Amino acid sequence: MSNRRVAFFDLNKTLISRNSATLWIRFELAAGRVTRWQALHAFTYVVRYNFGTADMTDAIRRSVAMIAGQPEAELRERARVFYDQLVRPLYRPGARLAVAAHRAAGDHLVLGGAMAYLYTGSKFSIPAGSRHSPRICSKGR
Repeated sequence: MSNRRVAFFDLNKTLISRNSATLWIRFELAAGRVTRWQALHAFTYVVRYNFGTADMTDAIRRSVAMIAGQPEAELRERARVFYDQLVRPLYRPGARLAVAAHRAAGDHLVLGGAMAYLYTGSKFSIPAGSRHSPRICSKGR
């Protein structure tokens, strides 16, 4: 029997003090990459997701359709700027310490949340591909 443990962390309102999906929508709206109508529609998904009633398959399908054809390097840079400017400052005081303690104990780390995939690797201070790389999960919706 293994003594390895799994540490689950939710990004939104746990590791950071806000909802990153809401921040992303505002970020995209401010840059003119989405219209007010598209932003309003996206916000309704966030609200419905919080109540457990959103069809996330449809939300993801619409989101992917909006970025289809855009260069990957551009999207990665946009995500980096978003993280550096809007997410990094929102980490709760004990969040990094908790992650570091679990990493030091050799625990497997699981990062959950609708936008968690944006923050893995160096952004979460976990070397990509290491045995301590975060696994991504969602609320199962």
